[in-house]
Amino acid sequence: MNYPVKFVVFFVCLCIAVPAAYAQSNCSLQTMVGTYAMHEIGASYYLDPTQQLYPLHYGGESAPFANVGLVTFKPNGTGKGYYWITAGQLDGGFDSIPLEVTITEMKADCTGKFTYVANLPGGLSATIEERFVLFDNGREYRSIPTTIQNGIATLAWIGSGYRISTSSIPPRFCGQQQRSALTFWESRTSFWISRPVRSLTRC
Repeated sequence: MNYPVKFVVFFVCLCIAVPAAYAQSNCSLQTMVGTYAMHEIGASYYLDPTQQLYPLHYGGESAPFANVGLVTFKPNGTGKGYYWITAGQLDGGFDSIPLEVTITEMKADCTGKFTYVANLPGGLSATIEERFVLFDNGREYRSIPTTIQNGIATLAWIGSGYRISTSSIPPRFCGQQQRSALTFWESRTSFWISRPVRSLTRC
């Protein structure tokens, strides 16, 4: 007899608890202070690959795009870091690329914009503006590009960042470490090959 009543009470409590868990305070530049591990993934599309401005598409209609990196934001809204990138045939290689970011807009509803200059493989240098949304009191953000100047205008992506340090002092790493990794390659015969892989080791 009491089961329906208990279920209703439990359901009401659950409905109240879920919004409370996702509630967050008003955002400011201080909300985004810290170091974020970030990545972006997307693609470029051309209906006629022969008309592309940059040698990106392997001769096909689409080319994959991805990057990964770290950026540390200060209370004044500026950030510095580095990233690795690959965009179709343009490969950034093992060496990280320096990055400087400026938050140009931060609203109390935790939406905003940041801009940066992306130095791309092949000698390209693009000024990019992205719109972002902050989650969980600044612990995470999502972003999309809104403006691309002097870059690959056909690129589109979604970005994510996860805060790994709540201070404007970057986490301490020992620097780039090189190790040997085994990669499995299969064709007519199967065999193992070894290649160097660089990674970041925390001190």
